[in-house]
Order: sequence, then structure tokens, then C-alpha cells
Amino acid sequence: MSGLELIARDSKCEIERNAEAATVYFSQVLNKDDDERNWSFSYLREQLLLKNSQELFRRYQVRVQHALFVELLVFNIAYNAVAFFAYIFMPDEKNERLTDVSWGAITTGRWCRSISFLVHFCIFVAAYKESLFRSANAKIAAAGVVLLCMIMGEMATTIYRLCRGHQEPIMRQTFYIILTTTVLLPFPRKLYSAMSGAVVITIDMALSAIGSSNMRKLHVVLLADLVFFLTTLLVGLYIRYLIEVMSRRAFLDRRECIESKIKTETEKNQE
Repeated sequence: MSGLELIARDSKCEIERNAEAATVYFSQVLNKDDDERNWSFSYLREQLLLKNSQELFRRYQVRVQHALFVELLVFNIAYNAVAFFAYIFMPDEKNERLTDVSWGAITTGRWCRSISFLVHFCIFVAAYKESLFRSANAKIAAAGVVLLCMIMGEMATTIYRLCRGHQEPIMRQTFYIILTTTVLLPFPRKLYSAMSGAVVITIDMALSAIGSSNMRKLHVVLLADLVFFLTTLLVGLYIRYLIEVMSRRAFLDRRECIESKIKTETEKNQE
């Protein structure tokens, strides 16, 4: 009888250990599923709807987007300043080795970079008053002006050379414009970012086709450029999607703190 009791006790202990191990395993699996679900876009959207925080999140997202836009302005100001000084230290008009086309391209680059620098600086100063950029029309206007300045800064010298009949392939930082357009410019909808990126790609492809018309196997080069630019566009849109997901997750984690902060700021503004 004692032997049967001993066997029963061992069996009971083994069953309990197996049950405990199964509980730990399934809890880990469920927690993993919850973690993955907590980062899904649909789940985060449902949570905002359940907690009735859509309007508050929209204000939070506007501030995040504005902060990214200010970072872009700072970088473009520094970039245009460096490019302008690079043009300043280039050979001047007295240099006899420069052709008229080359000198005209240098002058065009100087003017475009200086204008772009001033426009970016003015928008940067205005960006300190965040209320100026809250409406959708103001965001589109600011993003359009900055995008036009970036296009002008990168492609103005190429357009000048083509207008003077000087055709040669020139490397341009178009991928940078596409990436910043989709990620950092404050377009209110991703569709506007995608359309703006497509316009930049179209302009660059047209300039490349005209400037390299005498190149052999031009269609292969243009196709490779098109694939690269479209990949950059998709990567930029995906980064913007990830930023939105992270913003939703961060907002839900800190919702109470953000609500109290915005409420305090609203009361101060009313006073």
C-alpha cells in the first residue's frame, strides 16, 4: 500500500510540474501575442476610439510633425549655407579657364542657394509660433515652399546648363529630396507626400533624359534610376507609417500626462 501511495505522490508532483510549465509557456505565448497586437495599427486605432482620444491624439501628432519639420529646416539651413560658401570659394569671373556656361552655372548656384537659405531661415523663425502651422492649408503651403527651394537648389544649375545647350550627366541629391518629402515635410496626408515625391521623381527623370540623350543604353540607366527613386519613395512612406505607429503607442502610454499638460496649456492660453 505504501508503494502505491509513493507512486501516486510522484505522479501527482509530476503532473503539477507539467501543469505549471504549461501555464508558464502559454502565458509567455499570450503575452507575446499581446505585445505584437499592441503595436498593430488597427489595435492602436481601436484603443483611441475606445478612450475617445482621437482629437487629443491629432493635436499630439501635429506637434510631433512640427518638431520633425523644424529639424528639417535646421538641416537645410546648414546645408544651404555650406553649399553657398562652396560656390563663393569657386573660381571667380576673372578666371579665363571658365566658359560662359560654367560661370553662369556658378552664379545660378550662388543665387539659388542664397535664396533657399533666406527662405528656410524665415520659415524657421516663423516656426517658433506653432499656431501659424496648425491649419492644413498652412502646412501644405509651408511644405510646398520648402520643397520648391530644395528642388531649385539641387536642379537649378542643371536646368541652366540644359537651357544653354550644354548636355552632360550630372549627379544630383534627388534621393534626399524624396526621403525628406515623404518623412519630414508637414503634409497633412500621406497621399500628398506620395504625390510630391512622384513629382520630384518625374522632374529628375526628365532632366536626366534630356541631359544624357547622347548616352548609349540610356533606357537602362533611366530604368535603374527609376527603380532606385521608387524604392526610396516607398521606404520614406514606410518610415512615416512607422513614425505614426510609434506616436500612437507613445500617446497611449502617456495619455494621462499629455492630457494634463495640454489642459494646463489651454488654461494658460485662455488666461
